[in-house]
Amino acid sequence: MAAEAYIRLQVANGSRVYVIYDVGRSQIGPESNWCRNWPGILISSPNDGNCKGWFKADGAGAVYINCHHVREIKAIHVWRERLLHPNSTVSEVENTWIDLSVRIGVVGPMIRYVLFRKNYSLRENEIGSVMWGLNDDMMELYEKVIDNKKTWRESKSSHKIVKLVRVHYDGCDEDYRNKGVSPKVYSGLMRMVMLRKKGTEERRQMLEAVLSNYGRDSAHLFETSMICMFLRKELFEKVAHDLVKLREPRNREFPECDSVICCNGGAELYPKELAFIREGEKRELKCGVLYVPCDSCFPVLDAFFVVEGEAWTVVALQATRAEQHHTTVSKVLQLKKELAERFCEWNIFTDELRWEMIYVQPAGGNVIKTKQLCGGAGATEKAVLTFWKSVEQYQVSLKPASYLGVEAATHVSELMNIFGQAEIEKNIKKDEQKA
Repeated sequence: MAAEAYIRLQVANGSRVYVIYDVGRSQIGPESNWCRNWPGILISSPNDGNCKGWFKADGAGAVYINCHHVREIKAIHVWRERLLHPNSTVSEVENTWIDLSVRIGVVGPMIRYVLFRKNYSLRENEIGSVMWGLNDDMMELYEKVIDNKKTWRESKSSHKIVKLVRVHYDGCDEDYRNKGVSPKVYSGLMRMVMLRKKGTEERRQMLEAVLSNYGRDSAHLFETSMICMFLRKELFEKVAHDLVKLREPRNREFPECDSVICCNGGAELYPKELAFIREGEKRELKCGVLYVPCDSCFPVLDAFFVVEGEAWTVVALQATRAEQHHTTVSKVLQLKKELAERFCEWNIFTDELRWEMIYVQPAGGNVIKTKQLCGGAGATEKAVLTFWKSVEQYQVSLKPASYLGVEAATHVSELMNIFGQAEIEKNIKKDEQKA
């Protein structure tokens, strides 16, 4: 090949050669006449098939590199805004960052998709297509991974939904694991795994495990599994008791909690049914039903239910471990569009609905304290901002479920069946010591 001929010429002229080679599927190993004594770097995805032949060279080794961190993209954004819009105010730069942070939550910290709207839209559609096209074999893999029964280290998944994370541990300085490319993708995979659970008992066990052990071993399950807790009266009552109304950013005192679920008899309003809403299906909106979108990229909320009263109240649920969970005008518009397409006569009574948003978080972690903002509004989108300002916002921190009176061995056995992690026993003992 021409590149190799050029390199040989440089070597013949006395130049020292160092090769940077981009490995693709069509070139899984060096050609027969490749000089193996040439030092260099091969650039490849973590697919072992791409570089298996290259590892036969003496001294060849792997170096795994993480993708950009969110703080790096934020720094790039600030400098980019300073270059393109030198007269921008701090608040304007912060507002545009809200849009980008939402994109990161959907497609991951990938600069080429986060910074450019057109690229982002295309990538978002690609992610949706890949998620909907997952076959049974891949879903079985994700079920094992999400239940913590298998280390996530494979090369079959599309890079559109999976990213590489560099790890090192005793006895190995260079290794990698896989991770969902974004929180939205990973929660979508978890939701699809939840759908595969055959019975309510399996879902209940998973929920109890998450609530009792949401440390490092199971925190990744929290954002999806928490939705099931609103179907259980005793847990719903705890939410109503611990609910906090979010204050305006400039206020220091928290206002009195006036959520519909905190009113007299509010605890009896917990939803009694679970319904998964899918694209292309139209249904009647009912009170007392916990609606959960199946879509991995459904905007703004993770689930919702409706409470009947003088004015019907939509109680939206958003699980998050982040300190902030802002949204955008485009996401709110998409939410309204999705709801209108999935519920009969939604547009007839939607203006009469009262809205509440509850941010559900694990205790001991980040806490949302102020009302979350809606960014990216233009001159013609004031109605969306008006709607968002009318949404009453609340936060609740979930404390571990109490297992007093339950034999430790039984408790450990239940968790082991779900998570398959021996380390859970250590966490149970810690909980007992704290109690």
